[in-house]
Amino acid sequence: MKPYLSKKYQKFKRDELTLLIEPDSGKWFFSKDEGLSLLELCDGEKDLNEILDIFSSTCDGDPEAKKKDVEVFIKSLESSGILGDVKPNKIPRFTEFYVKNAWLHLTDECNLRCKYCYRDSAEAFDNELSIEEQKGIIDQVKELGHEETDQWIVFTGGEPLLKSEMLWELASYAKEKGMSCKLVSNGLLIDKEAAKKIKSLFGDVNVSIDGLKDSHDKLRGKGNFDRAMRGIENLIEEDVKFSIGAVMTRENLDDIPNLLKLAKQINAAKVLAAPVWITGRANSELMLSNDEIVASFRKLMSQAEEPSADNVLLEIERFFGAREITKIRPYGCGAGVSLVSFGANGDIYPCVTMHLPAFKAGNIRNDSLKDVWDNSPVFQEFRGFSIDDVPECEKCTWKRFCHGACKLNAYVAHGTIKAPGLYCKAYATLYEDAIWNYGARESKKLNSPPDK
Repeated sequence: MKPYLSKKYQKFKRDELTLLIEPDSGKWFFSKDEGLSLLELCDGEKDLNEILDIFSSTCDGDPEAKKKDVEVFIKSLESSGILGDVKPNKIPRFTEFYVKNAWLHLTDECNLRCKYCYRDSAEAFDNELSIEEQKGIIDQVKELGHEETDQWIVFTGGEPLLKSEMLWELASYAKEKGMSCKLVSNGLLIDKEAAKKIKSLFGDVNVSIDGLKDSHDKLRGKGNFDRAMRGIENLIEEDVKFSIGAVMTRENLDDIPNLLKLAKQINAAKVLAAPVWITGRANSELMLSNDEIVASFRKLMSQAEEPSADNVLLEIERFFGAREITKIRPYGCGAGVSLVSFGANGDIYPCVTMHLPAFKAGNIRNDSLKDVWDNSPVFQEFRGFSIDDVPECEKCTWKRFCHGACKLNAYVAHGTIKAPGLYCKAYATLYEDAIWNYGARESKKLNSPPDK
């Protein structure tokens, strides 16, 4: 075989390193300038011995020793699939689907009226599920799990603590079945007694904090930052592991980086930040521009790498971490693939953000979850989605990492999930950043043989 580097590889140079990435396969690696010189010889016309002779003749030192180094380098690229004919990365789709995460909205009632609420939560529905009906959901979710994979029940609302007795009973019920429980709350009702209960029942707690006092209160109502922080203080007293969740809007964008500092001070395990979803009460005036997202995320990621933040995990929109750039996956997210969400009235959806008529797959009062999970056209559409079916994404360098990003944002922008999302341009920039920031540090850096 004659070593061959596909002409499809695109090059991005920073300082002494060049990133090479092949869009159709998602393969990428780094090379120094010397490595690029060697790779230019891998044109599919020269055999290995010819390449060794040509390259070693340009190097200082023992030519035979250089040949051995070059041979190891080329074979490492061949074994990793970087050299040779690169084919589109058609990762096999799952043939079986299991529920890993189930979101249960206990009520649509909420004690806040946040400007951007994707649920538009306010008053309780007239026909909300009873506690026995919610237990029935947990039973059916359990049946659709995989014995080797943890299942999580995520309790949310509205504000789930407005139904505290139901919450405690359902979380206890799920735990008895071997499932893990997560609570998503605005924090206002986490008093000392609730904190004790939370410690005994929940493996993960997310409290919504959208910035420091002024920013948070602007979006969530006057005085609510202090009330949420009192709830967090009660969690801290009980040694409960918790995270901070933030929605990034035009009104709190400048304050978001302060959340990392706050998280450090209060010993939060994680900060989760995501751009606002334009659904529910949110409107386009709160929406960020692509440039604003890039600038803000870069600042956040820079802060996250400072020694002072080394005990806080930053998770931004679930993207841009090492997992996203080192492992190409068959699906961009779990919506309809490993995730299901239930409205407080029993409606079934593929994602917690997609409680919209277009994505309603059934209702637990009328349909068995198994039937919906296995046969719903809504769920089938998500499982059959491929970025290769989106014409606008065909030539994008980052399509194997992005997968079109959040399908809700694609739907909001274009009326279909088979389209680029609202923040497409920002993600293209940030995926490149992610590979440089994480990949350059963590990869083996398949550079060149030793310097000439």
